[in-house]
Amino acid sequence: MSKCKFLFFLLIFSLFGWAADSNDSKKINDFQSVAIVYQNGLKDYRYGSYYEALDEFAYVAKFPKSPYFLQSLYMLASTYLAIGKRLGDKNYIWSALNYLNIYLGRGGKDDAKYYYLKGQIY
Repeated sequence: MSKCKFLFFLLIFSLFGWAADSNDSKKINDFQSVAIVYQNGLKDYRYGSYYEALDEFAYVAKFPKSPYFLQSLYMLASTYLAIGKRLGDKNYIWSALNYLNIYLGRGGKDDAKYYYLKGQIY
């Protein structure tokens, strides 16, 4: 009987170990999909498809542990600014400023790129 319990517990622990390994690979696959979505957002931004770029950068911004998180916040600010300039709507420009402040608050660099975009907003 104790041998059956031992085998049962061994089976259970091996299943839990397998589930933990699959979660780690899922995180890697999520970051790979986040990278693909971020690259698609950059392409849409370059082509002038700003609304599609907003959707893609907003999706990437949902993953704060992703290596593309800060870049997506910056690109959200840049995309909102481009839409605001195109439409002449101040609400988009204020959204650009909000995302730029979030970018800086979450650990973004306040380098020349940051100040250039902030100067364009004002």
